[in-house]
Amino acid sequence: PFPYQAYTGIINGEVENTVCPYDEGFRGYIYDALRTIAACHPDHIMVDDDFRLMNRQADGCGCPLHLSAVEKRLGKRMERAALYSILCDKTHKENGAYVNAYVDTVKESLLESARAMRAGIDAVDKRLKGIFCLCGASTEFASDIAVIKISKTSIFAITPTTNIIAHAPI
Repeated sequence: PFPYQAYTGIINGEVENTVCPYDEGFRGYIYDALRTIAACHPDHIMVDDDFRLMNRQADGCGCPLHLSAVEKRLGKRMERAALYSILCDKTHKENGAYVNAYVDTVKESLLESARAMRAGIDAVDKRLKGIFCLCGASTEFASDIAVIKISKTSIFAITPTTNIIAHAPI
């Protein structure tokens, strides 16, 4: 069995073999993994571009963890299908509030995972460089993720055209 909360498509409720970044157990795992890699003292660590939720076939995660976070922001219980319906209905009187609440949960889950990754590296060597590889503009909150991973080291966010979108010197 899959040991972590699986990404569940907001559109269709289909479960994928991908981890939801809200899962605290997964954050612990990724912290340990990055700490282990950092302990090998590489020159840098590169994180691949699949660090995203909304630019997937199902347009975002609608797992119980994301739904719970949306519910806390809105103050009301939400089923995945009902939430998705409101997110798509620009004429719904509360569409903006729902969109903002949902997007905030996506951002929070990704940024918290990025923080866990950087903390794993920093537990070994705060000077260790990070590289965050991107596929064009397909990674939501890329600059926020890059800033977290900058910490006090140098990080590059690189697109396929080799445009550097974030850089901070040591």
